Amino acid sequence: MASCNKLMLSCVASCLFALLSSGCTTGGPSENGNNNDNNQGGNETPVDTTSKAFVGSASRGDVVVYTVDDEDQTYTWTNETTSTSGSGTFSALSGHPLAQGFFDLTEEESTYTALKLANDVFLTDNPTGHAENKLAVVLGSEATIDSSTAPGDYLYVYMDDDNTSVPWGTLRILEDGTLTHRSYGNTRPESAGTLEYEGTGTGTWRAIDAVGDVPGRTEFTVDGEILEGMFYDGKVVLVDRGEGEGMWIGVRMPAVPLTVPEIVGTYQFMDLAIDETGGFTTEIGLYDFLDDSTVDFASLVGPDLTNPDDWNTGRGLPVASVENVNNLFKVTGASPESTFEAYVLFVPGEFIIHFDFSSNVFTGYGVGVWQAN
Repeated sequence: MASCNKLMLSCVASCLFALLSSGCTTGGPSENGNNNDNNQGGNETPVDTTSKAFVGSASRGDVVVYTVDDEDQTYTWTNETTSTSGSGTFSALSGHPLAQGFFDLTEEESTYTALKLANDVFLTDNPTGHAENKLAVVLGSEATIDSSTAPGDYLYVYMDDDNTSVPWGTLRILEDGTLTHRSYGNTRPESAGTLEYEGTGTGTWRAIDAVGDVPGRTEFTVDGEILEGMFYDGKVVLVDRGEGEGMWIGVRMPAVPLTVPEIVGTYQFMDLAIDETGGFTTEIGLYDFLDDSTVDFASLVGPDLTNPDDWNTGRGLPVASVENVNNLFKVTGASPESTFEAYVLFVPGEFIIHFDFSSNVFTGYGVGVWQAN
């Protein structure tokens, strides 16, 4: 994505602001078969504590790896699907409050945007080895993968550059190294009834520890297809669906429904938003969820995150829980011209996934991270 055109207003933002202006065991098996305990004693290799590896997927369905060094403010990436790599520098944005929390990535003559949640989640619009990649989502990796927190029930969104609808589904990760999943297609979540976790397919999963410079990750077999992905602390799951097939990105389903006080706070996001040509562009923005069951919203509509004039902002859209999904909330708005709906899945204080509709037409989806104030 060229730096001059990197961020532009999508139909999601234009619709929204038109509305606002009008009104347990130790988990699954590991590669080495011993619950991932590889410490055999002897001499230990010094560890670079400032450099962190992340493994995940770019939106085209490429397996990608980032290594981020916070001390040197440098990064490298490898696209394992296209066998390409690159590197650059990064810096935190400052100045305008809405820009704080975002990072500029500088690579050769191009500038990209990134978000980071500690050493756990890294998001960027860097194409990362293929021009069709509008968004990369990578999760923190360790040399030895601890799979003990992975088992559980997850709700995922199927993100794909070629997919102008929003298929979603459920995924059950079992302690014996097997999995089941169910697709709900384009059914609205509130119309899905009690969620089920079986009925579409089965598979297996296993942790794979790092080998040399290749970071650890999780291998999934889904309906006979071998795929790669990653967990974040039993809270977020990512499955790369293969070249040209996008990714599943999901969050754990809590045992009891979340309440509004639990989701209060600011989450910055990066989106795949449908543009005027019917394709996807990358958009960035933020939600500020308030304790009065409303949300304030900001979306970048110009090229400069640090310029207040390049942001549109709005306030006070109502927020309500979706009763059959314990961590899903719905943001709504209406005007004489259209309606707006955004569904937001939460890992409170850490991570969100959201997908949006305008007048019942799907307009985009994305992921975001908590902004510490």
